[in-house]
Amino acid sequence: MSEIKGLHSPDLYALELDNPPDIENCCVLIEVSVGPKDEPGEEYFGVVVTTPRWLADHLSDREYLSGRHYLIVKRYDFEVVRSALYKQFQGVQGANWSEVAERLARYGQWEFEDYQPTLGHHERNGA
Repeated sequence: MSEIKGLHSPDLYALELDNPPDIENCCVLIEVSVGPKDEPGEEYFGVVVTTPRWLADHLSDREYLSGRHYLIVKRYDFEVVRSALYKQFQGVQGANWSEVAERLARYGQWEFEDYQPTLGHHERNGA
């Protein structure tokens, strides 16, 4: 079962206290650190929190925007955002952590999404 270990944003210094300059027209990346409940370890999932006005402004010069890993809110309010993230990321279950992480990756860009281990020198040369 998943447990949120923390929330962080490279866009807002103090996530719980700071707001973007315009709470009705903004786009903020939030990194959700999640790990197995009551166990050490965590992985990161990136969620783009945005408002309809920001989307409209950025669609004015484009044909489309992709919506995967976006959380759209009427206006930026940390408590609303936090509540939505907890509903999506907290308590997700699976047979193992890999299965849980794949389910969580539906909501946020998983740091290991599409990761393919590279072969070391010995494996490449048949050793």
